[in-house]
Amino acid sequence: MQTIFLFDTKSLKKGVELIKQGKPDLVDIRPGISVLKTMPFLKNNLKEVPIICSGFIQNKSDITDILNNDVIAITTSNKKLWNLYT
Repeated sequence: MQTIFLFDTKSLKKGVELIKQGKPDLVDIRPGISVLKTMPFLKNNLKEVPIICSGFIQNKSDITDILNNDVIAITTSNKKLWNLYT
């Protein structure tokens, strides 16, 4: 698994470049909520790499929105959000 931290467009592009070089089995996008803005770019550039998200995921709506963007899993420290889909 490779993690990329998204601060801005430059970090997004550099992260994708590093992922293409490293060819990980899985990518963790942090903060996870940022995937809602970056998924079109990620889909175009990381077609075969499964994505999970971590960080700043605060409620069920965030989880639903993220999972509806082809993310395969979410991690959160908010115990109230655990087991929503089990």
